[in-house]
Amino acid sequence: MTGFAHKPLPFQALVITGAALAVPALSSFFAPEWMTGDARALIWLTALVPAFLFAYYKGWQGVLVALGLALAVLASVHVALPLLGSSEPDWSLLAGVAVVYVGVCLGVGILADLLHRARYEAEQQALTDTLTALPNRRHAMLVLERAFAAAARGVPVCVALFDLDKFKDFNDCHGHVAGDQVLRFFGRVLKGYTRAMDLSARFGGEEFLCVLLDGDEEGALVFAERVRQRLKTSELPFDPVTVSCGVAAYTQEMGTIEDLVAAADKALYAAKRGGRDRIVLADPRPVSSSSR
Repeated sequence: MTGFAHKPLPFQALVITGAALAVPALSSFFAPEWMTGDARALIWLTALVPAFLFAYYKGWQGVLVALGLALAVLASVHVALPLLGSSEPDWSLLAGVAVVYVGVCLGVGILADLLHRARYEAEQQALTDTLTALPNRRHAMLVLERAFAAAARGVPVCVALFDLDKFKDFNDCHGHVAGDQVLRFFGRVLKGYTRAMDLSARFGGEEFLCVLLDGDEEGALVFAERVRQRLKTSELPFDPVTVSCGVAAYTQEMGTIEDLVAAADKALYAAKRGGRDRIVLADPRPVSSSSR
């Protein structure tokens, strides 16, 4: 399950695990009359409960831990019983229950792996733009929320909002297939210039948002200029395609992420009004989202 996010085990799951393992162990010592015939195997099967719990929260790793715990309890009880003079160990029961443990845990592990993979892929699809393979707006807002919280603690954060120039006219002239080709190409350009710690996402239509962490306005402007120049000098089989960009840095006066995005948006429209194919740095004064 490497690469998949696992959930922390809640306290209730640990309590249930302890109880499930304690039932057969304590019954063997304090209620031996219960541990006769087929009832012994059924009672020992309660030790499989942790495998299902651990599989849900920890995947294969959890299943192996649960299997180890169950086998350890099973073996410890069967070794302790003759030492305490209670009874001789039932090796056939020990072997049979151990085989069942291993078989069930393997099945649970395989099922857990399939379910975790399906969930992971669904989550990735929900956060990815299918055309450009970049993170989508929802993903960008989640990252921006975390970045905004970090900015409030003193971490420098900038955003760059890109918009392809006259893209509607381009689609009308060349068609939507060509427009999709440009969007995919620009997505690759952004991905190529975006650091692993940052995020570039398709924000909607021909707009793209970049969240730049731990950097100042100068670094954000350098990043945006590299992207602008790369697109302008690309060898696409169309007329030169250009992009405008608004860059904004977090300030303490900004109360929400919408304020930060609004500042970049205002700078972007200033770039559009100034002739397009350019980058404008936002006014450091906050832009209230309520006034947009």
